[in-house]
Amino acid sequence: MAGSEAWRLSPAEVAQFERDGFLVIRKHASAEECDVLVARAKEIAALHNVARDGAGTFETASRTDRSRDAYFLGSAYTMRVFFEPGVSPLAAEQSDESGSLSRVNKIGHALHELDPQFEAFSCSNKVQQVVHSLGLTSAVIPQSMFIVKAPRIGGAVNVHRDCTFLRTEPRNTCLGLWWALEPATRDNGCLWVLPGSHVDPNSGERIADLQFVRVCASGKKGEYNAELDRTEMRGSAKHADSDVADAGWVALECEKGDLVLIDGSVLHKSAPNTSERSRCAYSIHVFNDTESSRWSDSNWLQRDPRAPRFRAL
Repeated sequence: MAGSEAWRLSPAEVAQFERDGFLVIRKHASAEECDVLVARAKEIAALHNVARDGAGTFETASRTDRSRDAYFLGSAYTMRVFFEPGVSPLAAEQSDESGSLSRVNKIGHALHELDPQFEAFSCSNKVQQVVHSLGLTSAVIPQSMFIVKAPRIGGAVNVHRDCTFLRTEPRNTCLGLWWALEPATRDNGCLWVLPGSHVDPNSGERIADLQFVRVCASGKKGEYNAELDRTEMRGSAKHADSDVADAGWVALECEKGDLVLIDGSVLHKSAPNTSERSRCAYSIHVFNDTESSRWSDSNWLQRDPRAPRFRAL
């Protein structure tokens, strides 16, 4: 594509996104851009020192381990390495595979601010064009993640809505952008989406049911302490966890460089990676930072007051 407005969505694409809750944009990132991000992620993982930086695993199941909560809650303005469940971070660090991402689940959650290469990609003009064409003209980026889905051990991600974890109030404007940095297939755990599941058929409003909240140890909202606070899931789900083969679900098999736009309320998931190939992806989330769409002070992701505000897009 050429031209300054080449990546703006057409009216037909906007309508499709509003109807389905997702949209695939083919070849939004070049092969070179994908390779740069994967190489940089390997460098970040190789520099990770368990004794100095700490370590944690990441899984979508409920947390009961306080040390994992502390590592997770303290990652809002860092580039922390999370390992797959069952992996010993120290053993992974000492193995010959250190830096290969073979045992890493993800790296998060401020790559888009703390690393120049991820920042340049995340805040590029072509990303701005896509986001702004959906009406999010005051968009900011609260988090970013490099997601590995390693061969044979990359786990499933259960059915969820992104607004469960990234809530804005009173209006939900969370939008996920997910780039396939490598081919994503059914075998290596591509995304699956349930079209139209973002809207309540009765009210026509976007659905926000569960909320993954941060419970402050002080008992006072706004007084955050990563070492002492905990997380908790609240609310009642309006969906049932189902198999990827269930009727209605769509597999989003992607080529390298494809971008998937994900409405914050649409149901999506991914299966385990049962192949010999990794499924690296990069994701950012944005929301419209306006009076009608404020970041919830109950969200798990809260920055230290000394850290800068969320990066504007």
